[in-house]
Amino acid sequence: MSVALRILDTAEMPARWNVAMTAALTELHRAGRIADTLRFHRYPAAVLIGRHQNLGQAVHVGRCRAAGIELARRVTGGGAVYMAPGALAWDLVIGRDTVGSRLNHAAAAVGEAVAAALARLGLPARYRAENEIEIAGRKICGMSGYFDGGTLVYQGTILTDASLSNMSRFLKLPLKRTQSLRHDLRERLATVTEILGRNPDPGEIENAIEAELAHALGRSSIRRDLTVEERELAEEWHRTEFGLESFVSGCDLPSEEMTMIGRDGCVHAYIKLIPGSERLIDQIWLTGNFSVSPSRTIPDLEAALRGMPVQHASERTVEILSSRQIEMRGASCCDLAAAIAKAAVGGCGRRTKSL
Repeated sequence: MSVALRILDTAEMPARWNVAMTAALTELHRAGRIADTLRFHRYPAAVLIGRHQNLGQAVHVGRCRAAGIELARRVTGGGAVYMAPGALAWDLVIGRDTVGSRLNHAAAAVGEAVAAALARLGLPARYRAENEIEIAGRKICGMSGYFDGGTLVYQGTILTDASLSNMSRFLKLPLKRTQSLRHDLRERLATVTEILGRNPDPGEIENAIEAELAHALGRSSIRRDLTVEERELAEEWHRTEFGLESFVSGCDLPSEEMTMIGRDGCVHAYIKLIPGSERLIDQIWLTGNFSVSPSRTIPDLEAALRGMPVQHASERTVEILSSRQIEMRGASCCDLAAAIAKAAVGGCGRRTKSL
């Protein structure tokens, strides 16, 4: 008999605490200390950016801080999202091979189950590859995930009663200038309340998602509370990493006067050289709206490129990434290499033509 899917509900907690809890569950699952787990959680007003995003490029930081909007950085990739108490978020932390050994297979399995859960509520939802659930072409749920060893982490957010005005106010959205922000958002996004004509109890949505995911996994489900070990590890990581301003802000990108900058698609490469004629890399930062699995891929790549001649960095990037078993969504290793190459020929203190 298969082991039951463990269900947690950690209610509304600060954004950075929620990020730390996701990381804690992932580490403990990878170590074999907890069972496959589905966690429901909620946020106060907050903005969450993707693991590899540049904070200033994705968010109106000053507006957020003036309005008391908490800023946090997810452990998963993808784009920035505005969270409010009405939105329902979930983490699925399970064995890597449970729903397929590749991210696109996992995304489809999880997405189809969540779409079926929304259909239970009377919402004509369907999964749209690779990270969204839609109703009549409008997004109602965004998802992202990654593999960490033998563990799959997949996250999603159901837009229950989203404040579109706050989304347009706090996020730097790629919207058409000829349209109003709110109109464009309404064309792209749908909410549970809007489609149903009522605001369902969060527990109703949770129960539907729990049932459909358990069914997709061939499991029963059982409600549990957080363990002491889970709480203590999350608190430790909140204190030492995910709750820190330095983690949320990410790399403190140097000014353009000191940095070579290149862009290819959604990938930005920032390169600072060691003074001297050798043109050796002192620091390199790769940012953008993409996700990579395993999660350490980009930090490890940045570390591997430091100290090498900048003219060889692009070629070396392809060599490093091609030698590893990785999965990327939203970009490719060629995009990373191209952004680095464009930065290398762009020169210090000026942007390349493609930026």
